[in-house]
Amino acid sequence: MTGYGVLTFSRTIVAALGLMVAGAGSVMAHSFSVGILTPDAPDKAQLISAVRGFLVAAAERDGHPDETADGHVGGLDVNIVPIFDGTVIEMKELRHASTARLDLIISLGADDSSLGMAPGQTSATVVLSPGDLPDGWSTDTGQDSFPARYRAAFGAKPDQAAGAGYNAARRIELAVRPLGGVADAAALAAALAETSNGIEW
Repeated sequence: MTGYGVLTFSRTIVAALGLMVAGAGSVMAHSFSVGILTPDAPDKAQLISAVRGFLVAAAERDGHPDETADGHVGGLDVNIVPIFDGTVIEMKELRHASTARLDLIISLGADDSSLGMAPGQTSATVVLSPGDLPDGWSTDTGQDSFPARYRAAFGAKPDQAAGAGYNAARRIELAVRPLGGVADAAALAAALAETSNGIEW
């Protein structure tokens, strides 16, 4: 095969691979959206703390310059949508809050009866509670501990809601990374169920 033939063949292979990747784009998304809400006895301060706790986890891995998302969880860009009393609220810590479609919802309360009205929720949205927090979660054991990183980022000691947000993000990390995405809602829900009784931070 001549040099020109090799070049043409190589270009054909590259083009074909490009088409395959483009075709898979609708299945293998590089980002997902998480709604965080308090369905019972709405408490805006609690919601804000939970979002901030989630942000600490979303800044731990896979960061890169010129971020366009709110952080990274499971190797994917994550966009966080705070929902207070059925309405999306703005927070200066977040880049944007698109509710076109929520892939997951973190419910901070015990009453999930109102979740069907969450903006951006679909039949495929996976709903989870934050899960059990590990013993000693609020103990400041050094600069790498969650309380130390939360305080460095937001100038305050994390409350229970902040711990819940962080814990939920860590559980999502454990579920999403091996799955490579959030497209398979059933597999995602099953993976999250495995960590509902607690994880180690």
